[in-house]
Amino acid sequence: MVNDNYLISIIIPVYNAEFFLENCIESILSQTYPFWELILVDDGSTDRSWDICKKYSADDKRIKSFQKVNGGVSSARNLGLKYVCGDYLTFADSDDYLDAATFLTYINEIHLTNPDIIKVGYIKNYVGEKTETVSIGSDVRMDNVSDFYRCLERSRYYGFLWNMCIRKECVHGVLFDEDINWCEDHIFSYQCYVYCRKMSVLSYPCYHYQIRRQISLSDVKDPYVIKKASEKGRCLKIKLNNGKYKDIDVAIEEEYLYRLHTIVRLLYQYNYSYKEKRYFNKNCFIPIFPLKYKDEKIFFSIKIPFILKNIILRMYYLIKK
Repeated sequence: MVNDNYLISIIIPVYNAEFFLENCIESILSQTYPFWELILVDDGSTDRSWDICKKYSADDKRIKSFQKVNGGVSSARNLGLKYVCGDYLTFADSDDYLDAATFLTYINEIHLTNPDIIKVGYIKNYVGEKTETVSIGSDVRMDNVSDFYRCLERSRYYGFLWNMCIRKECVHGVLFDEDINWCEDHIFSYQCYVYCRKMSVLSYPCYHYQIRRQISLSDVKDPYVIKKASEKGRCLKIKLNNGKYKDIDVAIEEEYLYRLHTIVRLLYQYNYSYKEKRYFNKNCFIPIFPLKYKDEKIFFSIKIPFILKNIILRMYYLIKK
């Protein structure tokens, strides 16, 4: 018998979000599709966030709240995954909100095509400035993960968690890497994609992504985190593309090389030790694609003793200052 009342689980990690959290929760309470559960995980907030979570849990039995010692967004999401009871899973950030028809959009597509995963459009709200709608234009359905990955890259739907609804079985025991606090959402998504056989990419922009401050790669100060996230992400993307699209392979390598460039910049701008610089010189995998950046070429490709590379790069970054 067909299940007309699929349960959708939505996980929201919460940390010091007292000014935005209620708006986020209210957008879920306003959903026109009523069969859902909300899992709130407070990650050791020091403001009123936990009180807000408890209040909503007391008022609506569909809302579950959990509190933990601060350990980062990945550990909060992992705790939430333990309590998922739904047939399908999605995520949200505590300062964002959903269109009232979001869950109904997912359910209508589930009844129509029975996909393993659904991706939707979104609206980027630059707080106090402008909005930008990201939409594919027309709905696309496919049964090949390489086509799916390419579609996400071209449409700018990417590997975000919050514009994704995935069948619970396709999560397949995947957890967030708690040692990575940058691009951890994309890595989790890529790991889940490989278990999906039917994919839907919808044009409807359901999710409102609030941008109060744009976080970029330059904000990440730990080269070890960048190295681990970049190498893990690169391997997963190559697996997803499986050599099908040359332009995607090239884009994967170009992005990876840009991140290596950032590692080199961090090592010299923040005066990491000679030992640490030598470690990255030895342990970063370099693809055969040509390097674009001068400091990358010096650091990774030129076959001279590392002691000379180090002197050259120290001078290079002194001049750049």
